[in-house]
Amino acid sequence: MILIRSLLISMLLLNAICTDASHAAPVNFYDGVARINARSPDGSPIKVIVSTTKYSPSFPYRAGYEWGADTTPSNPSPAYPKSVITSVDVTVGKVKILIPLSAYSDLANPNTLTFETTSNGFRLIVVGGDAGGAYKAELYFEGKYIKRRKVASAEFPTEAWEETVYTFNTGPK
Repeated sequence: MILIRSLLISMLLLNAICTDASHAAPVNFYDGVARINARSPDGSPIKVIVSTTKYSPSFPYRAGYEWGADTTPSNPSPAYPKSVITSVDVTVGKVKILIPLSAYSDLANPNTLTFETTSNGFRLIVVGGDAGGAYKAELYFEGKYIKRRKVASAEFPTEAWEETVYTFNTGPK
């Protein structure tokens, strides 16, 4: 058990920062933060910082955690998470991408962050929770915008999932 913990801690420290990859190995949250430096399909530098904080019962949105907060048969409402995502900062080149609170505000107990390029942009994958409360959240980006979010249960991905599509008024074309 001690050997396994030591191995996990070593992996956590080694994976704290990922640099310049089109498909990166998962990065663990270290001291509440996961960082990735990568490149978009067109070669633009991308900087991602996902921050968390320890959950407090006085947190104003305590009833909104459906992803990553476990439930029990005797208490069907979600348990309080240990940590919650408080910000997702993405910069492409010198442009900071607007990411609505709804893209991450209900994701609790995140474990890893992964970056992958797609045919027309990139996506961030947050894996979090544990056992029956485990989830996989995918945030899809195109150009300078978040386009879609899909979250699925890690245990029952075809039975428990949700999807959000984002559109932004960018003015006349």
